Amino acid sequence: MLTSLLQAVCETISRNGFEKVLIVNGHGGNNNWLPYFCQTQLAERRDYAVYIANPFPDPQLSKQIGKLRKTDWGGHACEMETAGMLAIRPDLVQLDRASRESGLPMKRLRELPAYSVMFWYADYPNHFAGEPSGATAELGNLQLESHIRGLTKVYEAVKKDAVAPKLQAEFSARSETPLRTRARRTRG
Repeated sequence: MLTSLLQAVCETISRNGFEKVLIVNGHGGNNNWLPYFCQTQLAERRDYAVYIANPFPDPQLSKQIGKLRKTDWGGHACEMETAGMLAIRPDLVQLDRASRESGLPMKRLRELPAYSVMFWYADYPNHFAGEPSGATAELGNLQLESHIRGLTKVYEAVKKDAVAPKLQAEFSARSETPLRTRARRTRG
């Protein structure tokens, strides 16, 4: 259903005259699915190109963030995510409750040499990963500014990009006649 919905959104954006669709992921759970969705765009000829934003953090701000951080790991409701919430919606943060449960990984499937749908719950049955108690609004504001700067660079790069749409059109054209191949060049 989500794939169909996002496909309909992309097609609507295209019908309104846009040739590029940039998707900015707002949730880590989509990290594998969004590139897959992007690849499915090659199933048929499109009048638009889909991009998935992959911003790099601002190096200068990353140094400042590193100096302020009290932890060097996390994943969900950790120091960094909690800091972001302190910066934008401090009324939703209950920092006094941060130490009531552990956000350390339990590693209950560490010996399993395969993926299991229980990977997250096996490590984080409390549904958070990290130690949020060191979070501050200052840290959150720096992190948000770093993300904004990174996204700005992505937007600028996608806006300027002429290569991906050209290659996509070439791919689509060549896919229409898959048995017609170019003559093999020999090294000589």
